[in-house]
Amino acid sequence: MTQKFSFSSFNSYYSCDYVERRAEVLLEALGAQDINVKCRGGLPDFDINWINAEYSVLLTAEADKATTVGQVLSRNIRIKESCDLNDRMMRKFLSEFEVYAQDRRGVCNDSRGRLNYDVLLLSQ
Repeated sequence: MTQKFSFSSFNSYYSCDYVERRAEVLLEALGAQDINVKCRGGLPDFDINWINAEYSVLLTAEADKATTVGQVLSRNIRIKESCDLNDRMMRKFLSEFEVYAQDRRGVCNDSRGRLNYDVLLLSQ
């Protein structure tokens, strides 16, 4: 699985080292494996981060989706820092996982705020 996307904010700027580590932490929390995140841009030269995340995900077979056969994995991910960055990455990453149920609570106001994701993922 490969995802490429960019992040920019009106008043929050991040170094690529920080963005890469936060992406790795979120992907690990979701159960991704073989994670390789690369970032370019960011501080000190740019206010935009370009992110390339490569990872593997255990997905259920198409036939199993309809009957919900397979294992349901519960994940609780708390975001307490850099709310806007982490929330944007979570939304992007979750689009590639097989989400059975999701509850997102909290509020982000740029980098301030707290979010809590409760996610049920399907896997083999």
